[in-house]
Amino acid sequence: FMLVQMEAFEQALIKYAPFREQNVQRFAEEMRNTTYANVLGQGFIALVQGSLVGLCFFILGYTDPVFWGVVTTFISFVPILGPPVVFVPAALLQLANGNNFAGWAMLIFGFVVIINIDNVLRFMIAKRVGNIHPVITVLGVVIGIPLFGILGLVFGPLLLSWFILLVKIYETSAMASGRLERIKTISEQD
Repeated sequence: FMLVQMEAFEQALIKYAPFREQNVQRFAEEMRNTTYANVLGQGFIALVQGSLVGLCFFILGYTDPVFWGVVTTFISFVPILGPPVVFVPAALLQLANGNNFAGWAMLIFGFVVIINIDNVLRFMIAKRVGNIHPVITVLGVVIGIPLFGILGLVFGPLLLSWFILLVKIYETSAMASGRLERIKTISEQD
């Protein structure tokens, strides 16, 4: 929704937001950056995880590596399940069939690299695309998941970033008002 309706949402924000125009523009830009960082980042992470599972399946000689890579890409959007739903049963099947190297290699690579690439990339993308501090991303996810379920992965950091921006805008406006009052008081005393 946010990606498709971004322009209409920004126009409504400009029309109805109770801020000065420069703050509205700042808020709209921050919204755009945060939305792109979270939504596009999630898609990119899913592609990377799916590609890694597919590549590992190919290298270790598992059947249908492309198919399982695509399945992993889609399952990567489900936070609690994710890639282990694909690579753990495949590795256990290899171990049960006596192919210990392929089974253990998949389990180790899966739990060490594939799962953790999510954590590393999420912070890097949030910082680069949206200029979001990693702590905001973590807190947003921790707050967002209980409130929104799976969608909290995206909406938690998004809403927390917006809230922090609103606080910054308020602080800037309050400081400007305070300065204006001091200037007004000084000019009245003269």
